[in-house]
Amino acid sequence: MGGHQEYARTWRSRMLGHWEERRCPVCGLLYVRESENDRRVHRSRHRQVLQVYEPKPDLRLAALYAEHGAFVPLDSRSPRWLCSRLGGMATMFRREFGYDFAPYCAAERDPVPSWCPPPAPARHWLIGTADGRPIGGLSARWREYSDAPSCWVWAWVWVIPSERRAGHVSRCWMMLKSELPEIVPEPPFSFPTAKFFSSRTDVPEDIRDCAAKQLAEGVSEE
Repeated sequence: MGGHQEYARTWRSRMLGHWEERRCPVCGLLYVRESENDRRVHRSRHRQVLQVYEPKPDLRLAALYAEHGAFVPLDSRSPRWLCSRLGGMATMFRREFGYDFAPYCAAERDPVPSWCPPPAPARHWLIGTADGRPIGGLSARWREYSDAPSCWVWAWVWVIPSERRAGHVSRCWMMLKSELPEIVPEPPFSFPTAKFFSSRTDVPEDIRDCAAKQLAEGVSEE
């Protein structure tokens, strides 16, 4: 089955002892190879993971790139296929960093029932290429604190492995600062973002200190 990189081995999860030999190293699914039903589920899961990690060109996204550039904005009017692409990236972000919840869900595009409190403001972008490959995603969210002023934060960013160390952190930050001038990055950071913000002069001192501390503690490059 397609996929040469063992993506699942980079995900932070509990090891399952001797059962690990039954886990696919690409998509992370634990399944019984002798079961036809399990193999069917595995093929579906495998395709979903590779669709995120090894994206193919999409003419629909290429058209949006021509209109917006590399950062394609998403909102409640965005088509479901576009939101699902970003949702898939948010899921891989959660798996790689071991969080309990994904930082974005495609259901955010759906109307909120009248009996629910209105959600906090948020802005989302899919990072695309000229030929229509979705290579990353990010979100900014409005945070309200009891002991600090409310503000916009850069909540998360994720880029496919083949595009990492290519300057995307810097480009994302410049885009966000142009859209939301008072935005601040929200810790904790990955290694590339910690390295980027540790010496920036356009972020608060406590953010630089937090980034520098993570680097000093040997934050993982994964």
